[in-house]
Amino acid sequence: GIGGFVEQTLEFDVAVSGSQCALFSMSGVKALVHRACEGYTSTVFAYGQTGAGKTHSLLGPQDAMAQLADDAVSLVDSAEPLSEACLELIEGARRAKVSGQGLLPRAAQFLFRVLESLCPRGGGLPVVRASFVEVYNEKVFDLLNPNSAVLDVRQRANADTGFHVPGRIDIDCRSAAEVVKVAKQGVAVRHTSSHSLSR
Repeated sequence: GIGGFVEQTLEFDVAVSGSQCALFSMSGVKALVHRACEGYTSTVFAYGQTGAGKTHSLLGPQDAMAQLADDAVSLVDSAEPLSEACLELIEGARRAKVSGQGLLPRAAQFLFRVLESLCPRGGGLPVVRASFVEVYNEKVFDLLNPNSAVLDVRQRANADTGFHVPGRIDIDCRSAAEVVKVAKQGVAVRHTSSHSLSR
């Protein structure tokens, strides 16, 4: 190596340049969602230095999480119908927000579409539980319970069930909108506390 540094070769499967939609299509997250619906543990783990784009890739811009792809535009309290041009403008703004969504809101929406296709009509959907933990300076924090102590990661006795974080909060979600709401709650804590000198 040069100057005492050891030369290393790093490999990666793909570099995605383009839209959030392209990232979602090429990342393998859809396959992970299908596997999770089959009962397997699935994880998307974002790793990298500060400012590398982890949050943007996972969530997208903050305003993109305010609108889901399947949301209908509601025109409440409209005394008279809006013009076709105005409706097109509203729909264009909705599409622009949705197109910026990252992996998490897209995966949540895809998950509920898959669950709906697997469940018989009239039958209830399985309960989806959402948690939001952050690894920061090699410590694990529950962003849904910002007052909790540092958490541990444990290997379960049964290797098939994998790792878990005892003491973290899980929130039952019955729609993609509820999953995104949990994510927004965690992000709000992350942005304020992850840069705190107390951590």
